[in-house]
Amino acid sequence: EEGWLPTVALEITSSGNNRLIKNACTLLKELAADNPLCHGLLVLSSSFAVAELTDDRYRQLFLRVGQFSHDEASAYLDAHFKAHVPGEIATVAAVTAVKERILPLTTLPNAFDLLMQELSNSTNEADLVARAEAWASKFEAAARTDVEGAGNSVLNIFIRDKTGKERCFTTHDLMRELLNTGAPVTLPRATFNVPSDMFATKIRTSDEAKAAFNVDLVSKTVDFASAAHRKAAAELLSLPPPTSFLWSWLFGRRL
Repeated sequence: EEGWLPTVALEITSSGNNRLIKNACTLLKELAADNPLCHGLLVLSSSFAVAELTDDRYRQLFLRVGQFSHDEASAYLDAHFKAHVPGEIATVAAVTAVKERILPLTTLPNAFDLLMQELSNSTNEADLVARAEAWASKFEAAARTDVEGAGNSVLNIFIRDKTGKERCFTTHDLMRELLNTGAPVTLPRATFNVPSDMFATKIRTSDEAKAAFNVDLVSKTVDFASAAHRKAAAELLSLPPPTSFLWSWLFGRRL
């Protein structure tokens, strides 16, 4: 067919391998843009990896695939149960019970993959529900560990506000802001001397913080990694205080 070009897809599962990510992107752009011999697709395992790529709006386009919606997650589980678990085990009642336990905790695709690995070994209907409960309890415990570990002043960034006074904000400040808004928070702009990649760099220094937060360098937002992490943060901080002036100024919110 005239104009047809093959598609080359490269998938990098390690988001911390800076050199590999940069080299793969450079090679793919040479093949797909500079000397168009193919279409190129670079699949990265984390939005953190976007920080390793240069701003090249004419030769690359970012497309982020994040969490499922509730309906997408429900359909995904239905498809996997049908494909991997016998019908006499994955009954309507059992699948409903699993969804009611899991979906309020997370809609992350990779979490569902781990869940299905566990549930595919179920021997009967009761075992399926019990395995889901055990998995959910472990997920909640891991979320609490992530949040507690991330609270050790991972950010701890000092800036100067508009009055020239030096202020500091910490990971707990970020958690409180996310709890107050109930939604992703826009990262500070570089004009405030706190560029978005500083957040990513700080959070990537802690395994717990990487697990507790989702920093999206494509949309320039940050949120808890899952509903379970949000719940764990609320429990850790009890009743969060009102949003501080500092955070309102940083993130452009109006009190």
